[in-house]
Amino acid sequence: MVRAREVNHFEIALQIKMDAQDIRVATLESQRKSIVVVPQDTVLFNDTVYHNIHYGRLSATEEEACDVVGRAAIHDTILKFPENYSTMVGERGLKLSGGEKQRVALARTFLKAPPLL
Repeated sequence: MVRAREVNHFEIALQIKMDAQDIRVATLESQRKSIVVVPQDTVLFNDTVYHNIHYGRLSATEEEACDVVGRAAIHDTILKFPENYSTMVGERGLKLSGGEKQRVALARTFLKAPPLL
């Protein structure tokens, strides 16, 4: 969180808003639904690439899923996998490189479409 601080006797006030509401007055539940963090060492499910991406929003259309893999710059890489989108990623995504795992996790997050990433 960013806090106000004093610099050279001048006070700098910083306010962060989501949907026109100061996040300091938002409920913890509301903040958790609105803010998503993608860690550098992300964990994937022992399932297909497709299901790992689609988990971001199960109601997403195939067109929406195609859009997010393009935004995450992982589509061309997935097409090189043995079974494309049906390739199993292994336990915790161990069959993918670190960068591939991060891009799959980013695609999943883009599909969720959080207000703050």
